[in-house]
Amino acid sequence: MVGRISGSEPGRASAQLVVLASQHLGDERALGRFKKYVGSVAYRQASILDLASPNSDLELVAVAAAYHIGRTDGRALVLLRRLLRNLDDDARRSAVWALACAVPHPDILGSADGSPDNQACLFLEPTLRWTIEEIIELLVLIDEEQGIARGSFGQHVYHLLVMDPSFARKSAEAAIVSARRGPTSVASWALILAVYWAGDDGPAEFERLTATEPALADTWAAEQVAEVLGDVRYVSLF
Repeated sequence: MVGRISGSEPGRASAQLVVLASQHLGDERALGRFKKYVGSVAYRQASILDLASPNSDLELVAVAAAYHIGRTDGRALVLLRRLLRNLDDDARRSAVWALACAVPHPDILGSADGSPDNQACLFLEPTLRWTIEEIIELLVLIDEEQGIARGSFGQHVYHLLVMDPSFARKSAEAAIVSARRGPTSVASWALILAVYWAGDDGPAEFERLTATEPALADTWAAEQVAEVLGDVRYVSLF
């Protein structure tokens, strides 16, 4: 079924607007989809090319544009992911939040007009494969006081990292690399994640990593991890 809206004005030809019945705005869910689409169209007027701008304020606006466009068009999210390393710190943090909205995340509450469409998320997912350097750059963003607790920015980083099927191995490698050259804060977070993801094999993974790179034993996390493993033999984050 379709709905037809017709009308005419003096001196003008009549016209009809044909609307599919499936596109009605008769409930909150449909209105949410409509608002998401309108927001996407509106933000297309902003220059997403400013993701490459030398101006940090314009970068932030471009990240917002990529997020709003990406709710209906996954290509904008992919572009945001590809340019993540080139953004300054504030824009990168904003981009991490935007990308975290498009992956499974228990503490970012989705809504019909807020979360990206399923197809947009599926378009983004295969691109969330991280190099060791990218993992280090993401872990740098974690606040040392808030850590990776629920509701923290570190949790956003966490949920992006686990989209990579090789996240456990790569985090262990990132721990070793960052322990050798810095920053030591990254070595600590990567060590915690590697041992956490090892589960019941956490003690063995901790011994392996600290034996492979003794500098890991000097990080602020090593003493805490060793103490926890001595008590319960696994590390818990959430």
